[in-house]
Amino acid sequence: MPSSTQTSKESHNRYAILADSSMFPDDEESTETESLIKLGDSALRQQVASGKPNTPMEVLNPQEAIEAQKANRRDLLIPVQLETLDSHVMLKASTLVDSGCTSSSIHQLYIEAHGLNIQLTASPIPIYNADGSHNKVGEITAYTELHLKIGDHSERIDLAVTDLGSKKIFLGHDWLICHNPVINWKTGKITFAHC
Repeated sequence: MPSSTQTSKESHNRYAILADSSMFPDDEESTETESLIKLGDSALRQQVASGKPNTPMEVLNPQEAIEAQKANRRDLLIPVQLETLDSHVMLKASTLVDSGCTSSSIHQLYIEAHGLNIQLTASPIPIYNADGSHNKVGEITAYTELHLKIGDHSERIDLAVTDLGSKKIFLGHDWLICHNPVINWKTGKITFAHC
């Protein structure tokens, strides 16, 4: 399969910095953290601009943050747009952000339902479910190349074709490592602060 994810950088340094004491667990609050919070937004912006913030903080821009569509308390689903590279057909889907999935994937039935083109892998790739059992589809033998858009973030992505149960697309560990998005697990917001 070709290299995992290739990106197109679009929006840079347009993020506001928000911090408040509720972001830090009570047992980890320190006077340094409290005083830094009191310094205000401009001081935090300077720290981030220098590339060396010395306290945990959340990077958000209400216009840029992607709101998750939670199916339940365990899932982080985000709305995406997909575009085929050849015919430029646009599709919408909910995508599961899954750090336990090694490689970003797309459901075989979604491929078939929308007539998406696939490429064969150089050799079959064995696949296992989260519980360690073999995936019922067997090995991954194909992938698809698509243009993926999440809010203002845009990229070309290769997705392995397999059975994903009730989900259409998984953005896996490979995608998370590549983009290192800021995820607020409490609110379900994802922000692309690093690309």
